[in-house]
Amino acid sequence: MLTDCLLISIRKGDIDVLLEVAVCVYILNLSGKVDRLIMEMTFQTIKDNQAKDGFIYPTTMSKQNFTNHKEQFDYVYHTTLVGKLLKEVIEN
Repeated sequence: MLTDCLLISIRKGDIDVLLEVAVCVYILNLSGKVDRLIMEMTFQTIKDNQAKDGFIYPTTMSKQNFTNHKEQFDYVYHTTLVGKLLKEVIEN
């Protein structure tokens, strides 16, 4: 089930859901139950969607030009926050 959720999120380009499922995998200590290749694909997809400024965009199709920083922040803050949470969970 977790593998399916990860793969569907990767295929659909839904980085927000991908990060949320990955956090659950690590919080529930289930990383050993998910194929290593799928986890590598998960992290590569997340990495590919992180902008140079550090923001992580919620979908693979969502990189766009924003008129101001607030507009950009409002669009990416949740996904970026979940990315930071994942990093903290993995490192601790």
